[in-house]
Amino acid sequence: MVTNMAVQINVDKCKVMQVGKPVERGPYVMQDVNGISYALQAVEVEKDLGVWMNNKLKFSDHVEHAVSKANQILGLIQRSLILRTLTYLY
Repeated sequence: MVTNMAVQINVDKCKVMQVGKPVERGPYVMQDVNGISYALQAVEVEKDLGVWMNNKLKFSDHVEHAVSKANQILGLIQRSLILRTLTYLY
């Protein structure tokens, strides 16, 4: 039987995103089981479950990353083709 249900969390992977009106606060702190305090990193944009979100809950950062990735792939295709005209692609 498990008597201690404490979950170990990797503090290096924990971040804080404040959503809504900006409020001046001190740093967010997390304590481990030994009582050692760790300051959490505050971010404005974060990727969660494959979707980039900013602190205003807008998807503009997600769209920018998707367009950038598509342009990278398009550039790779263009550089790898010997014949670069669209007539030969059809």
